[in-house]
Amino acid sequence: LRITQCRIGWIYAFRLAVIAMVFIGSQLSLSLVWNLADLFMGLMVLINLIAIIRLYPKVAMLLTDYRAQLKAGQTPRFQKATLPPKEQSGVVAWD
Repeated sequence: LRITQCRIGWIYAFRLAVIAMVFIGSQLSLSLVWNLADLFMGLMVLINLIAIIRLYPKVAMLLTDYRAQLKAGQTPRFQKATLPPKEQSGVVAWD
């Protein structure tokens, strides 16, 4: 919640958009609603694939560190210092 509290306006905008979509969806024909749902699911897949591809190098590096910690007999822990210095500035969830 600490991360999302600074963007409370976006949360309210999202809630209003959901309410609007529910209202509009109840007024449209069923086939159109299903077609729109399929379209938006496809868009979500594309967005998620792009995110996965962009995150892969970081995940691979952290997985290597995780496995090295396991092999050394340690309890694996994420440490921000594991990432390259330019990548560390975006990590806020583990501060």
